[in-house]
Amino acid sequence: MKLQKTDFGSSYHGESKVGNHLHGLYTLHNVDVFNKIIVDDVELEAFYQTGGKYLYNDFDCPDPDLSLSLSESSEILLVLDDLYESDFENQELMQEIIEDIRDYIPSVDDVYKLKKLYYFYNDNRPTIDDFLP
Repeated sequence: MKLQKTDFGSSYHGESKVGNHLHGLYTLHNVDVFNKIIVDDVELEAFYQTGGKYLYNDFDCPDPDLSLSLSESSEILLVLDDLYESDFENQELMQEIIEDIRDYIPSVDDVYKLKKLYYFYNDNRPTIDDFLP
């Protein structure tokens, strides 16, 4: 299984003050970051944005960190993004995920390779600080 990634591209759309009196005000940078994770010859689109989640379950407090966009990113990356290391102990869950991914990427055919892809994805996630003006 060959793993590669493309360089990150980004678009900066400005900043705004967000938050509220309960949690305080902070700066939200409106940034889009994108790249591709390539597994063998299959390209997986990764599109990250700020504000995709909320702090404290409060709609006045969008998350200033980058998170994978639910609408613009590959479904396989969304599955990897939702996993925790402890999930790899659940053999039934792992088998289900491997079967789904194998339809698109035949070389991901065991837990070892799925874990390798999981770590590659997580080790190559962008941070907001790399894309601020």
